[in-house]
Amino acid sequence: MYYIGICDDEEMQRKRIRKMCDTFFKSRIQEYECIEFSSGEEVLQFHEKKLHLLFLDIELGEMDGLSVLRRVERADAIWRIVFVSNHAEMVWNSFSLKTLDFGRKPISFKQVEKWLSIVLHENEENIIYEFQEGDKKYYVPLDEILYFEAIGNFTYLYKNDIRILLGGHLKLWQERMGDTYFVRIHKSYLVNICNIKKVCSEKIILTDGTELLAGRKYYKTAKEQYLLFLQKKARERVI
Repeated sequence: MYYIGICDDEEMQRKRIRKMCDTFFKSRIQEYECIEFSSGEEVLQFHEKKLHLLFLDIELGEMDGLSVLRRVERADAIWRIVFVSNHAEMVWNSFSLKTLDFGRKPISFKQVEKWLSIVLHENEENIIYEFQEGDKKYYVPLDEILYFEAIGNFTYLYKNDIRILLGGHLKLWQERMGDTYFVRIHKSYLVNICNIKKVCSEKIILTDGTELLAGRKYYKTAKEQYLLFLQKKARERVI
């Protein structure tokens, strides 16, 4: 089931985008639900489902779209955002790792089709991993894994505010996870490249704000792998 959010303070705009989403999904087998919001406050108060895509108007009431972005950027409640606005110059303020694109009103069906196609494609690639801590099993989507950390003879997996104790050394987990989405940045850290926000000279900043020390031995390779990942994502999003 795909959940599509549409936030605009004009009902006519919400209905227009909803109709285009209906047209897109009509010929597909995926089930979906469109959820409408008339304000940024309503988006922040919604916790029933995880939105795969949110069409977010920038010019709202007391809380505009950019304020909403700042509040949800580190949360799992919204996966991707497409900003819509009458003002093209606002595109520079709307960028984040959650931002899929920016569309100037009135957006077209061709644009909506492109954005929804990308979301469906990327969601299919969002692998579910199984981890075990003692007798308890965790099923964690790729995009929710932040990093692995070696502490003594143990390896810990970090998922938002949750820390899971895993057996085995960090090298073992590096081999298991592969190098498509995970990069070693330090003798103690294996990071999910999908959740890197910024690569600095001595540290890596993650999407949740966590800052990890980047080892001199690993920094160059980590930066190169991150840039290649961004280029790959950019190419995939050109449909």
